[in-house]
Amino acid sequence: MTATNKLNRRSSSNFPKCHALGKRTNVYETLTLLNFPATIEEDSVSAVVDEVWSLQYRAAGPICGSAGPFTPLATAPTSIAPAFTHAVLFRYGEQRLLESFMSNPRIKDMLDTSAPKTARTVVTLSFSSIIPNELEAIFRRGSEWDEGYEMVVALKLHPGSSEEDAMEFLNLTQQLATSSAYGAVQAGAGKCASLVTHGSADSSSSTDPSTEIAPDYMLLVRFQTKEQLLAFVQCPAVGAALEGDERSPIKALWAGSLVITPSDNSTTKPHYAKPL
Repeated sequence: MTATNKLNRRSSSNFPKCHALGKRTNVYETLTLLNFPATIEEDSVSAVVDEVWSLQYRAAGPICGSAGPFTPLATAPTSIAPAFTHAVLFRYGEQRLLESFMSNPRIKDMLDTSAPKTARTVVTLSFSSIIPNELEAIFRRGSEWDEGYEMVVALKLHPGSSEEDAMEFLNLTQQLATSSAYGAVQAGAGKCASLVTHGSADSSSSTDPSTEIAPDYMLLVRFQTKEQLLAFVQCPAVGAALEGDERSPIKALWAGSLVITPSDNSTTKPHYAKPL
């Protein structure tokens, strides 16, 4: 038996029996992370986050979007995640629509020029996600999407593990999240295609986001309540990945929660939320 097989079996054993995932489809996502200094007025922060969120109406591409404060998960690596205070998430039906949107001059001007005038750091991750092949799930429609917590985990492949190991782990994680034990509205995961740093990097910062937070995989899990999210991150399999346990085929580089308001619009209260 190879070392990889041992690793895979040991990590998979942490998962309880869950229902199999139904028909699935690929969608594509961009997650724009912003870091606002504490000295910036709330109104100024809100204006920038709102403008980034509103980009979905300025150019074709996104089929839905969410925005809000981004708070780090206390059980995940904390050296990088606290650098971000807000996030904007867009979903696309096709990869070409994501690429067209991100290359649009209006979008580039906002992300590369306007937003960095207020935000210390602005980065965008592009990644695929495999989700249920249902219209309500794809477009995030229904009352269960009005507010909640979007768990975001950036993951790196552990040395000695394969892509097959990683995808099996992510598949099992999604089954667990949407089981009756944790009740997630939706769970999706896939490979990260790129990370772009917009504007000029803060010369006073020693952290280069493009090298330190770029993951191999992204995991998104939407919960309706904070209690559901906290229960999920405390289960053994998820905890192993968040804590970098070598028995897991993948480890978390950083993780956080995008807090969604009932209006599905951006909010800046609290400006610097405490880790979940």
